[in-house]
Amino acid sequence: MKNWILSSPDEHWRFAKDQQVWAFEDKTSADRMNVGDRLVFYISKSNPPVIAGIAEIVSQSLQAVEPFWPIERREGRIKWPWRINIRVIADGAADARKMADKMQFIRNKAKWGVYLRGSPGNFKQPIPDHDVELMMQALADPPVPYVIQKALIKLDTDVRTSAQPVPVVPPVDGFLPPVLSHLERLAAYDPPIKDTEDEFESRVWDAGRALGFYVKELGHKMRGKREPDAVFSLHREKRHFGVVVDAKARQAGYSFGTDDRAIVEYLDSKQQELLGEGVDPKHTYYAVISSTFIGNYEEVANRIEEETGCRRVVLLPARTVQAMVVRRLKTPSFDQEIEGLLLRSKERIIRQIETASI
Repeated sequence: MKNWILSSPDEHWRFAKDQQVWAFEDKTSADRMNVGDRLVFYISKSNPPVIAGIAEIVSQSLQAVEPFWPIERREGRIKWPWRINIRVIADGAADARKMADKMQFIRNKAKWGVYLRGSPGNFKQPIPDHDVELMMQALADPPVPYVIQKALIKLDTDVRTSAQPVPVVPPVDGFLPPVLSHLERLAAYDPPIKDTEDEFESRVWDAGRALGFYVKELGHKMRGKREPDAVFSLHREKRHFGVVVDAKARQAGYSFGTDDRAIVEYLDSKQQELLGEGVDPKHTYYAVISSTFIGNYEEVANRIEEETGCRRVVLLPARTVQAMVVRRLKTPSFDQEIEGLLLRSKERIIRQIETASI
């Protein structure tokens, strides 16, 4: 068994993780690897630079006969023909800088980054078991928040089946990560195609990480099961709290309707899980993220809080979420204020942060 490190854009890693597949442009690289080998995924152009996961190869490489990756489908041609099936065995985000000094394969510690580049990296040589075990241990810790310095917006829109990409909103004050720049449009179900809902959920997960939360991705990853779209948790030295998240892409705004029973079910289930992580149910919130909100939400929200004991049901316009990310990137200590923001707002629809950040 050998170990390999691969440099990958964040979007490629997410797709590979979902599909349990990786691919190479040239047969020589694919032929270096065998069933049972382990692949370490390093996210290129992330800040901080992170190791995002480890997978085991479960099949020999096969040559593709049709486009598979989102950008391949969009362009109508195969770019990475040599595909292998993988099984993800570790997933998270570990700061590569903090591990570089301990890695045996990095001989020149002052130029550690060059050893991580390429597919495979380390100048196309395997890396030691010792280093992979260190990375496995680091990935078992809560993921570090990271942003993409030069996000590949094209790849974000490539996930769609439509040939029309979502127009990109300019960055807010220059601080909003490009991967979140079209969150508001997605929340408004623009464009109105099925994949918009899944992409909106994925971008909400990115927003949670940018806000410093540990993010448990559910939603379309758990299709067919009754699950919320995500659970965000923030663990501090003296205080832990969790947010059960529902991402609702709606053109005309979101209304609770008959969703209250499903919300109660979600909260009952996730409060128990969060309790196992040290989060008191009294410090659990339920957040709905959408374009805007309509209808009689106050009465329904009060009933949910009384029945579940959650601290507050809050409604977050997608633009407010963007503003929160901007605030945190400008002021890293903002994560100390997030729970207070969720709690202190007199209105369930939290808007006031927008005027301060955007």
